[in-house]
Amino acid sequence: MNIRIVLFVLGKLAQACGLALMIPFVIALFYGETSIAAFLVAIVISLLIGRLLMWQGHRPTDSLTVREGVAITASLNVFPVCPARGRRSSTTSKPCRPAWSSGGP
Repeated sequence: MNIRIVLFVLGKLAQACGLALMIPFVIALFYGETSIAAFLVAIVISLLIGRLLMWQGHRPTDSLTVREGVAITASLNVFPVCPARGRRSSTTSKPCRPAWSSGGP
């Protein structure tokens, strides 16, 4: 297994998350939300981590093997690249509940 290819792919995914976070950032700017700084910090962290991982890795010249695919998938579950994933509520220690989930404890 070539770990440098895995690092490169994870770096690309981290940068994609940082770029995707720009959409809610622009919307927060438009509506004058107070969460602008949090979005900006998350974007910068994602882009920096992505750049660091891409710098340590290298672009795959061959196709990915099954082992590398499993390593990428496993690392996404252990070390999430999007900062918003696994966020916690500011008032409790419980994870935030999605808006579409049903009520209850």
